[in-house]
Amino acid sequence: MFFSLKDNVSYEETGTKYKRDREYAVYGYLVILFAGLPLYMQNKLVMIGNAKYLFFRNTTLVLGAFVVLAVLWQRIRGERTTKRMWKKTDVFMLLYLVSAIFSYGISPCREDVLLGYPGWYMGLVTQGLLVGIYFAVSRYYDGSRSIWWIAGITAGIVTLIGLLNRLDIDVLGTFRGMENGEWNRTQLLSTIGNNNWYAGYISVTAGISLAAAFMGKQQVRALGLLGSFLFFASAITSNSTTAILAACGLSLLLLLLSLRKRGRLLRALEILMLLPLSVFMVRMFLLLHLTGLVLAGDAEKRLFFTPAWYVVFVVEVAVYLILQLRERQERSDRLESGRVFRTVVGLAVTVTLAALLLGCLLVAGYLPGSDKVSEVANGRLALWKVTILTYGKEGLLFQIFGMGPDSFYYALYQWGSDAMDWINRGLLDNNIYSNAHNEWLTLLVQQGILGVIAYGGIFLTAFRNLRISATRDPRALAVFLGLTGYLICSLFTFQHVLSTPFAFALLGMAEGVFM
Repeated sequence: MFFSLKDNVSYEETGTKYKRDREYAVYGYLVILFAGLPLYMQNKLVMIGNAKYLFFRNTTLVLGAFVVLAVLWQRIRGERTTKRMWKKTDVFMLLYLVSAIFSYGISPCREDVLLGYPGWYMGLVTQGLLVGIYFAVSRYYDGSRSIWWIAGITAGIVTLIGLLNRLDIDVLGTFRGMENGEWNRTQLLSTIGNNNWYAGYISVTAGISLAAAFMGKQQVRALGLLGSFLFFASAITSNSTTAILAACGLSLLLLLLSLRKRGRLLRALEILMLLPLSVFMVRMFLLLHLTGLVLAGDAEKRLFFTPAWYVVFVVEVAVYLILQLRERQERSDRLESGRVFRTVVGLAVTVTLAALLLGCLLVAGYLPGSDKVSEVANGRLALWKVTILTYGKEGLLFQIFGMGPDSFYYALYQWGSDAMDWINRGLLDNNIYSNAHNEWLTLLVQQGILGVIAYGGIFLTAFRNLRISATRDPRALAVFLGLTGYLICSLFTFQHVLSTPFAFALLGMAEGVFM
């Protein structure tokens, strides 16, 4: 059964009291991280980024201090410790930390990159805390299942509030006094804040409800379906194209994972039908004048009101009914041979690589209409091109190691004229960017090619280790889907304390239990 309320955790006699204390501390920290951080608000949504960062930093420092002191005390007493072999993910994680430290050491703006750009704070201190979370959780997470309940319920609460906000229902009173057209009213929501932060949060935590709906039984599956419905409905109304892409991407991945067995495909289709159904529900509310709808972006409005959702729903229902009929007639399951799965995987890889190639060509300006595509994409392509032009302008050393964690603003606006030239020529808007709205391009500037290799290695090795357990253990599937949601968002957003710490914690939980 998925996510049993009973932890079912036993300690071997060889374990020590100090190891148990560290496990309790890590469990307590995971509760604070997955439940406290998303719900914490200091003054409603006023300076919410600063409030969330300070909460994250202070609680993580307390955990770090406790774990370090416990380890030192154990060694002072001369007690034996269980040796744990280093894995590939551990090595890449350490390399990532080394790249952050070295880029800080050579940075021309060390005083700025120690904490990072104001309001975002993804500098060296935060990078160190993220790596520390991974190592602490991977060593001392005890496999407790109740943390998944806590994280899933919290995500459901946050997502429900966000959906209600977009339906013009202010349950917390955070928007009192704001008009619907105001930027804060359209771009902030729930207890998270910025819609980019919100997209990252719901995408990295969506794996919990999706996995419960896909592999759970009875009440657990019912809760998973409810959570999945809230995720889809909130993503499609979040005023964030990134959240919509993450919802569609996770749906397709779940469909792909189900193509080995008819029963699983039926379950996947039941989940996938929730996406168009969530759109129909909101449209019905609008038609009956039960709620409003706070959407500002033209792209988001087109995605929400497109009639394509009817086509998607009809196709899903038709395939589901055909498969259900074959299931009742106990006909042979053609999916078990694996031929369909291999064919679709090959097609998916081809389409993904083609999309990445197309994106690179658009950024480079080799395809006609690049400027129009960039305008539709909120100027992202132009920003990405400026980022590439800015990368390593100061020489080979910075190309390899970067200019320091969270140094994007300083690299773009203080050590190069490209950005100002593009603004003067009308090819880049007048907004001030502290990141490239692409995590990988941002990292390329900040920690160089070494940081990109290390960061990519972390996720690549994690996915390789999860590929088997994700088909057997719902918790491993939740991690697999959560990390995928995070990576989808990373193509269009940036690191922040409302999603990145959860990704590093999930990496640690997977490394410590499932791999």
